[in-house]
Amino acid sequence: MKEIVSLIMSGGDPEPVDNIVNWKRVPWLELQQTASLELEQRPSPRLLTTHFQYNMMPPSFFEVKPKVIYVTRNPKDVFTSSFHHHEAASFLVDPGPQTQFLHNFLDGKGPAVTAPPQAPEEPMQLGRMRISPEERRRRLQEGCCFYCGHMGHQQAICPGKGHAHQP
Repeated sequence: MKEIVSLIMSGGDPEPVDNIVNWKRVPWLELQQTASLELEQRPSPRLLTTHFQYNMMPPSFFEVKPKVIYVTRNPKDVFTSSFHHHEAASFLVDPGPQTQFLHNFLDGKGPAVTAPPQAPEEPMQLGRMRISPEERRRRLQEGCCFYCGHMGHQQAICPGKGHAHQP
């Protein structure tokens, strides 16, 4: 959806979609890093993404009467995406077997909330090691990278992962 709306907003020009990273082009309201993007300075209309429910938006949201695209997903797609996301993301708890994940999903329990023990030689849980829910919460609140634990970047572009490009 972000790519489609970005293309519509750019009059079909793929340059912004191809050359501006997704999280800068259509930032998430929930992330602390979004504050550094100076959204107020951007020309209107602005594109933003959120998981916030409509009733969780600040009063100023309702005063300006923005256009909202509300996307809902098929629960089968949500399950599949969530399972694979939990499998791949080193900052999330291992989802366990798919059948158990499905039962938890259908019961509204979500994934397990306990992390496996951490290796002492890897204090910042690099690689496929998982971080505890408490550490994940701390990193989210402080705007730290879920991969290395440092501030100033996100996991997708963490210098500790060996990416050549920087934000």
